[in-house]
Amino acid sequence: MTMKSTIDKIKVIHVVSDLSIGGIQKVVLDICSSADLTKYSLSICVLNPKIDLLDTYEMPSEIEIKTYDYQFEDDFSLIGYFKNSFFKSYVLRRAKFVVEDIVNMKPDILHFHLHPLELMTGILIQKKTACNLIFTEHVKRLDTNGFKMKILRLISRSIYRKFNIITVSSGIYNDLKKFKLRGDQKKMVTINNKINLKFFNPNPKKNKDYISVVYVARIGYPKGHEDLIHAWSKINQSGIPKKLFLIGPDSFNSKIQNLANDLKVSDSIVFMGPMYNIKDFLNECDFGVFPSYKEGLPIALLEKMAMKLPVIVSNITELTSIVEDQVNGLVFTCGNVVQLSEKINRLAEDIQLRNRLGEAARKTVEVCFGTDNVAHENERFYEMVMGN
Repeated sequence: MTMKSTIDKIKVIHVVSDLSIGGIQKVVLDICSSADLTKYSLSICVLNPKIDLLDTYEMPSEIEIKTYDYQFEDDFSLIGYFKNSFFKSYVLRRAKFVVEDIVNMKPDILHFHLHPLELMTGILIQKKTACNLIFTEHVKRLDTNGFKMKILRLISRSIYRKFNIITVSSGIYNDLKKFKLRGDQKKMVTINNKINLKFFNPNPKKNKDYISVVYVARIGYPKGHEDLIHAWSKINQSGIPKKLFLIGPDSFNSKIQNLANDLKVSDSIVFMGPMYNIKDFLNECDFGVFPSYKEGLPIALLEKMAMKLPVIVSNITELTSIVEDQVNGLVFTCGNVVQLSEKINRLAEDIQLRNRLGEAARKTVEVCFGTDNVAHENERFYEMVMGN
């Protein structure tokens, strides 16, 4: 165990895939931008040179940011997991230069925000530095049934048990505990994702001649964009016009755009691409949707709610732990496009309902997910891990 004197700062290195669009990336930057720099020396190691999200943050100059041109694993089969969990030489072929550089930085704590396929890199670094390893699990990924998933959980144990773990929701925590993925001598806590409400101040909406619906998420599995487009094709198009705004990068190679064309709804759907300063745009929207099949605790949902947007969410546990049907949003059965279209129609046609649910949504974030210091709970965990 690494011990520090009261004079020395604790060297913490965050490792993240990139600093482009994404909730995980925002969490990392929120932690670092509110960190106690009298006690911690911080670096962010970004494995991909995309760092455009940095332009939206006022990052203290003391925080070092290093970028790499890292080759990520693209084999997500059981064989891929097996190779990356047990064969250090295989991982070193693409990670050696990152390992050597971070070893030279002499971390006390190495905090990973990566896909589990990349976590062996941390184990290789710890072998040479004796640093403390922390992994934040941002996604509920190991809870499905089937033989392959059982094997995957067995493989994953060899990696997860080497790390102290932060989970962003109680659902993820319960899964890791249930499937015995926490190491016997390791610590595990839940630290809910939170947002700094001083940056989210809803203003009166400008008058416009249409209802605007927004979904902020990377276009790809498991975000439910196909369901949303099918549901949109079934909504009531009479009365006030309705527009659907899809914000986020496209990892589906225009599949969703083509589906919108096939269903003849492309004229009422706007594909916005990535957007960094999103709060002003959200302020002018009427309500949001979140039809995802799998989540952790999505920052994009909290941002909508903080801007007093009622949100229609799928009934997966990660979302219904935040949104209660008829109280601070609406809930539909995941995958049921008819229910989703009905909920969209209902909110589009009832401004009083939108206002009531939007006010309650904001209150939920204020009480449960708002903070002026995102770093604080992570730093408490660092102290636990360090034995202070």
